[in-house]
Amino acid sequence: MKLQESFRSKNFELTYEQSIQKVDAVEQGEDERRLRLRILLLEGENNGLHDDLAEEQSRNDYLEKAKEDLRAQMNEREADLQRAQSDVRIRTRELDNLKVCALGWRKFIADN
Repeated sequence: MKLQESFRSKNFELTYEQSIQKVDAVEQGEDERRLRLRILLLEGENNGLHDDLAEEQSRNDYLEKAKEDLRAQMNEREADLQRAQSDVRIRTRELDNLKVCALGWRKFIADN
């Protein structure tokens, strides 16, 4: 009887150890599944961030181009302004010269 009880006890211990190993394997499997899920979520987030980055880079490129275009337009307008100011100075001198000539002709006519 003692031998049977000993075998029975060893059998229970073996069954218990096997159950513990199965529980450990299930826990390890669950841990692995959680990690895989976390990896998938992080990869999805990473892809979303890459998409956001690409959009921002595209927007930045567009704004850089717009800035360059505006700078070129501003330079053209400044050149136009300088030409207009120069033209105004020239015409002002011409007008002053014509006034002097007109005054001279009036004096000449008045004297004659």
